[in-house]
Amino acid sequence: ITAGRVHPVILPELSPMPALTYQVIDDPATITLDGKSTGLHKMRLQVDCWADKYADVVGLSLQVCNLFNGFQGFIGFTWVNNTSKENVIDEFESARRQFRRILDFYIFFNDTDN
Repeated sequence: ITAGRVHPVILPELSPMPALTYQVIDDPATITLDGKSTGLHKMRLQVDCWADKYADVVGLSLQVCNLFNGFQGFIGFTWVNNTSKENVIDEFESARRQFRRILDFYIFFNDTDN
């Protein structure tokens, strides 16, 4: 949806628009009462949509939500049980003169066969 303009954490300067950045915000371990890992994850992933126009950043975010929200399937070798959109924040980056929409998703998956 962005012709490969997807970057981890930082948007490169002078990056063509529209573009996406992503980062893991939280991935706490799920531990049983006896201290063992359950293998269950509720990872919070932030996806930032970037564009020169507000309407473009809104449209891009809708495309990202259509892909991610409710997704179930493999990402690489990991089976994802479910995903859900949890938060949306709009910002304007004045130094870059670009609009950014921050999307937070929870990704539920197992890392073991428990």
